[in-house]
Amino acid sequence: MSKLTVALVRLLAVGVTISFAAPASAGNVLRWASVGGALTFDPHSGNHGPSIIQQDPVYERLLNTSSRLEVVPQLRWRGDLSIR
Repeated sequence: MSKLTVALVRLLAVGVTISFAAPASAGNVLRWASVGGALTFDPHSGNHGPSIIQQDPVYERLLNTSSRLEVVPQLRWRGDLSIR
């Protein structure tokens, strides 16, 4: 066999071995992949895109927009919600 064929067979063997490897067994594993990491988790620090994306699941918003672009409360509270 040529060196190229041997290299391709080895690469295929490694790929098959990796694909059948057991995944992480813990049920509480969180894997996050991003181009850039969060610079801070302070919601008042600035407008860095990856920081805002990673803060979103942590901090709840007070207001949100509906599919009709109406301002709707994200949290429940008592009182007048009209914007003046």
